[in-house]
Amino acid sequence: FPKVRFLIGLATHRFLKSDEAETPFTRTHITTNQDTLRYERYNAAVQLTPQKVGEVGIYKKSRLVPGAEFFPFRTFLSFLEPIVDQMGGSVSGLGTQNERSVFSSTEGAKVAPIICYESVFGAFITGYVRGGAQFLAIMTNDGWWDLTAGHKQHAAYARLRAIENRRWVVRAANTGITSVIDTFGKVTAETEYGETTVLRTTVNLHDNLTFYSIWGDILGRLSSVFAVLLLLNLFVRRLTPTQD
Repeated sequence: FPKVRFLIGLATHRFLKSDEAETPFTRTHITTNQDTLRYERYNAAVQLTPQKVGEVGIYKKSRLVPGAEFFPFRTFLSFLEPIVDQMGGSVSGLGTQNERSVFSSTEGAKVAPIICYESVFGAFITGYVRGGAQFLAIMTNDGWWDLTAGHKQHAAYARLRAIENRRWVVRAANTGITSVIDTFGKVTAETEYGETTVLRTTVNLHDNLTFYSIWGDILGRLSSVFAVLLLLNLFVRRLTPTQD
C-alpha cells in the first residue's frame, strides 16, 4: 500500500538548542556528566508516510486539560503542586502551538488532527476547517471515564463538530467509542466501549465553509452581550426614581 498514511497520537519531546529562548513549558535535566539539557514535552498528533521516511507531519495539542496537562495560575496556586504531582498531572505543563496544523495526503486530501479534549470546543475546531481541513480526525483516550456517562458525552461532542462544519468525522478512541460520523451528525459506524476491533470506512471530502466555520460562536457572544445590556437597563431603571 504505497499511498497509505498513518495518523497517530504520540507523547513527544524536543530538546532546545543552546541559542533558543526558554518558554513557560521549558524543563531541565541534569545528566550524569553534569550537563544541563533543556527540553519541552508535547501531546502530539503525528502523520507518518512509509514511502517518505523523513516526511513527518506533527501537530502539538494546543487546548490542554487543566491539571493534567498544564497548571493554571501556577504563581498563585503553587501550594497545590504536590497534589497535582500525586494525581499524575503536569506542573511544568506541555508545549503548544498558536495555529492549527492540517495534514495532507499525496492525493491532496486534508485532515484535521484533533486531540482528545480539543473536540469539546466548537470554535477551536473551526481553525482547522478554515485552514483547509476536508474532514476531521479525533484521537482520544477515554479510559479514565470508565463505564460512566462521561465517555458517551465526549463521543457525542463529535457529532456537533460534524454538523457545525459539515465535515465527516473519524473518531478513534482506545477504551472509548470509536465512530464514523457524516456531515449531518449521523453515526454511520461505531464500536462499544472497550471493544477491540477495527473499523474500515470511506469518508467524503468537503471544502465549503459554513457560517459557523467562519464566525464560530459569534451568535452566542452577541446574545451574552445583549443579555448583559438588558440586565443593566433593568438595574438602571430600578435605581431611577419614578415621578408621580
